[in-house]
Amino acid sequence: MNKIQEVTFKNHLLRLRAGASQATALTEVSKWISRNTTINGRNFSYKNHEYQPRILDSTARECVIRKCSQVGISELSIRKALALCGMIKEFTVVYTLPTATLASVLVRTRVNPVIEESAYLKGMLTGTDSVEVKQFGAGSFLYMKGAASSNAPISIPTDFLVHDELDFSDPLVISQYQSRLTHSLYKMRLKLSTPTIPGKGIDSAFMQSKRHFNFARCNHCNHYFIPDYYDHVKIPGYSGDLRDITKTRIHTINHTEAYVECPKCGKKPNLAPKYREWVCENKDENHVADGFQVSPFDCPNLITPSYLIEASTSYTNIGEFINFNLGLPHFSRESVLSPDEVQGVIVNSYHEGSAFTVMGVDLGKTCHITIARCSFDGAMQVVHIEEVPLAQLKIRYREL
Repeated sequence: MNKIQEVTFKNHLLRLRAGASQATALTEVSKWISRNTTINGRNFSYKNHEYQPRILDSTARECVIRKCSQVGISELSIRKALALCGMIKEFTVVYTLPTATLASVLVRTRVNPVIEESAYLKGMLTGTDSVEVKQFGAGSFLYMKGAASSNAPISIPTDFLVHDELDFSDPLVISQYQSRLTHSLYKMRLKLSTPTIPGKGIDSAFMQSKRHFNFARCNHCNHYFIPDYYDHVKIPGYSGDLRDITKTRIHTINHTEAYVECPKCGKKPNLAPKYREWVCENKDENHVADGFQVSPFDCPNLITPSYLIEASTSYTNIGEFINFNLGLPHFSRESVLSPDEVQGVIVNSYHEGSAFTVMGVDLGKTCHITIARCSFDGAMQVVHIEEVPLAQLKIRYREL
């Protein structure tokens, strides 16, 4: 048997093994990934990301991940999508990102390398192979799509929807994608994102799930707690608020020696995997989805307290640090108008026969303001439009 025949035979055996295990496929995704995909020439490993198998092997129909950045969640979701295409016959995955451009970049930089380095997946790749659609075997497909208003959801049945960076995707388009699951036996969904404001996007989905947190057990006193940046990160010789540390004064603080402190015994707990445990805080609630909060403390060998302190000084808006580096929702008055602020500029002018003026604001890095004159017969006339940088919005809306 020559080299090509040997590889072909091995791939055939892998397909047979995967096909025979479809009934238990959803509980063995993490094992399948480590057996059949590689990274840097070696079998994929969960080293330094030991929290991931519990998320991958969730059997819930829907999974929600509220996360911080740079902890391997996008890599996890890509490999799960590819694994299910390889494990289950006639299985269709639609993977979305905020824009089609981001989706195509992800294919070239993340998806294609995983397939190229996997003898099994590469051997299954047949027929269509583009940046938008990939076919595995006779009837399994992976679609990579944008979730912007100009990208209509594909009109084909889908078994598994993955919405990456949910909070930065068009919510109307996301809702339209849900109808693609109607005729599927699986009806699976995975939502993942760094959060933005409380009660919206991924935070809303997380709150409507069985919420899991990766608890730490102090190796000194056995106390269980969820590591928290502002409550548990301590700096020798510094007793102030971590929020007060800025780029101009960080050099005066011994932040390189920062550590996580046990809230019970005050010692430094070991955050290694053997002292960690996923715990559901609302297991008796009847939610369809499993939710997982992924924090920087779930990768203690990669993200240190010292790094987090340095990162916190790089933002002009502390809300962005809390969102991206801590993976938590945060309402920031620096970038969002509160309901009270909006109500405060509404003038009641309900006089019969009179007209009134309304203002609409499309929020973004550049905000688009439209002002219209309205009458009580339903007529509306736009009288003013302009673009305003987000940083100047509050000043300008008050002026208008």
